Amino acid sequence: MDCILSLRDESGDYFINTYMTVLSIFKNTASRINVHIMHDETITHAEKSLAELAERFGQRLIFHDVGSLDKALLAGLSKRFNVAAAYRLFALDCIEADRAIYLDSDVIVKKDLKAFDEIGLDGYFVAAVKNIGGHWKNRQKERNNKRTIEFLKLERDAYFNSGMLFLNLKNIRAAHPDGNIFLKRMREAVDDDIPLPYPDQDIIN
Repeated sequence: MDCILSLRDESGDYFINTYMTVLSIFKNTASRINVHIMHDETITHAEKSLAELAERFGQRLIFHDVGSLDKALLAGLSKRFNVAAAYRLFALDCIEADRAIYLDSDVIVKKDLKAFDEIGLDGYFVAAVKNIGGHWKNRQKERNNKRTIEFLKLERDAYFNSGMLFLNLKNIRAAHPDGNIFLKRMREAVDDDIPLPYPDQDIIN
């Protein structure tokens, strides 16, 4: 089983959030799990602590430095929002697993992640929770958001929250053999100056 988290730690103490998420995973997941940390050069304070945590629980932690993979794109994104939100988009290139669970670094896991195996992903790209509340209604009122919705072909009734995802990486790759579809659409949005008020969530949707 594979799990993905993103981390950018400019302050030197933000990694504590990621640490707590990983700790909750290890404490409640009995089976073997690979936790992938998508990060950049700011991980200096975090790497040792996270590695020691994985060793204590006999689990595997894998670090992926994605901050240097597409510097031009990330530099453009950093002017708009917290660029760490885009790090999960590199998972298609960095993680060989067929399926993976993505978790934001403010999630506390209370049950064994093995339960995700009961979700049938055959024929699907993702299992996710629908985004509820006034989110969609609010964005439709803004002219720039209408342009985003049309560009990304977002659908109101299918729009989901990206804080916890069960991704079928194998199916996504098979449907887009010419390369990472997430990064491709993100580049197009940046090049066409498409407003991305919820950048990572919009792109994945």
